[in-house]
Amino acid sequence: MRSRRTVLRWIGASGLIIALYPVVTPTRASDGSWDISYLWTPEREAALDYMERVAGVLGPDVGKKLIIVQGKSGNWGVVYQRTGTDLAAAQAVAKRHDKLLRTAFGSDELLATTVNDKSYSLRFNVGYGLSDSMASAKVVFRSVARVLGPDVHRQLVIETPKEGAWQVTYKRLGDQASTSKVAAHHSKLLASRGISARAVPDQSHIAVWGSSSAESSESSRPVRVAPDPKKPAPKATTNTPKKGRAVLPSSNTGPVRNKVNSFVQNWRHKGLVAGDETTSWFVHTLHDDKTWVAINADKPLQCASMVKPLVALAFMHRVKKGELVYGPVSKARHTTMIQQSHNAHTNWVMKQVGGPAAVQKILKNHYGNIFKHTKVVEYIPKYGKTYRNKCSAQDFVRFLRALWFDELPQSKEIKRLMGLPGRDRLKTGVSVIPASVKVLNKTGTTSHACGDFGILIAAKADGTQVPYAFCGMVEKRSRSSSYTQWQSSKTKLIRGVSGVTYAALKQEYGLK
Repeated sequence: MRSRRTVLRWIGASGLIIALYPVVTPTRASDGSWDISYLWTPEREAALDYMERVAGVLGPDVGKKLIIVQGKSGNWGVVYQRTGTDLAAAQAVAKRHDKLLRTAFGSDELLATTVNDKSYSLRFNVGYGLSDSMASAKVVFRSVARVLGPDVHRQLVIETPKEGAWQVTYKRLGDQASTSKVAAHHSKLLASRGISARAVPDQSHIAVWGSSSAESSESSRPVRVAPDPKKPAPKATTNTPKKGRAVLPSSNTGPVRNKVNSFVQNWRHKGLVAGDETTSWFVHTLHDDKTWVAINADKPLQCASMVKPLVALAFMHRVKKGELVYGPVSKARHTTMIQQSHNAHTNWVMKQVGGPAAVQKILKNHYGNIFKHTKVVEYIPKYGKTYRNKCSAQDFVRFLRALWFDELPQSKEIKRLMGLPGRDRLKTGVSVIPASVKVLNKTGTTSHACGDFGILIAAKADGTQVPYAFCGMVEKRSRSSSYTQWQSSKTKLIRGVSGVTYAALKQEYGLK
């Protein structure tokens, strides 16, 4: 039998634990296979966030085999599931992955190590059968969401477990026994609709619908809402967004701005936002063209992968002029660029436009009324270590406003791409925001930058839409000693501000 010891290091207030220095004795094949472990943390959301980042660095072949597991201590882990029982081979893979991740994240931490599959448990979801078409799966999705309610809807997605098949899945990530009981209960509730449920092991299947996404472009049509009869009617120039208008209403005071500022300053007081960290925030309701929060909003900060929708705009501009074609190949590249934040495909799209300088020229010469503080000066460097491309929160929100009202080339397609299922820092993990709120967004993360910008499509009790643009960015001058700790902490900050914002807007507009 094997004896095995793993030294653990506790990393800061974020609650992250990184497995270090595995000490093992020779193993036998009967003792299970050796996998690669990247993170252990008490927080499921942190593990899910990190899994997406690891997949972005290590590529799709590894990404499709990444799973979320739970150790015997109860902590959540990100694991690359292998089948080999050779420890030396696993250690070689772990060493290679560790080097790639350290380079990408600019970290001195040990970010990959070996773990035996006997030391953790697989997590299980509830699956509601396979459909032979996306349309059929959407029917099942809506029925499950309607019958089982918002708690299930919040974690409901349509996945593609194999070619030509679509599965509606409740991403429960529970143990097998309890998930089987939940599935049996759901089967009874859904029996009248001809839908059965069963426990299925969690895998890294591609989600194509649901969860925090906008759940298709049909949910993201611009809607201008009639003014509230209980409130004084705003001036016509404020209520009707005008195409190409550069000026956004300012917000130096107000209840929403004050609550956001207090939240951020409280984090600074607790030492959770360092002195060399700059934060920037902008919140703007789109139906009535009103700015609620503008803090450091005109300050250009590192935008990391948040630049990718702007690259898409530059490409679509050339499509509109007849200089490029948006066909199956370019559509696939745009999809992975936005949904999976694929850096190589981003550089492919940028190259078709003519390179970073060409992207910047298009944004400046044709959309200069939107991009006043934006500088696109580099391709996405190897491993995503982009620090030179910059944009302001104000520019991002101006872009979102023009996008929402279909004032940009291929606006509907860009909105569709930004609404595809994926991790976000605006709704996912924010308990105050209902499952019914749709999100179109793009995140960005490096060892110096953490951000997210997008449109949240909220609604009043009567169903009237209240769409609003949100941008939150954090830039750190010096590199953090722990990338994983820093990324998790700043993700919590952005989600916290998003929650404060929704709660405040709920009071202002009577949101659900």
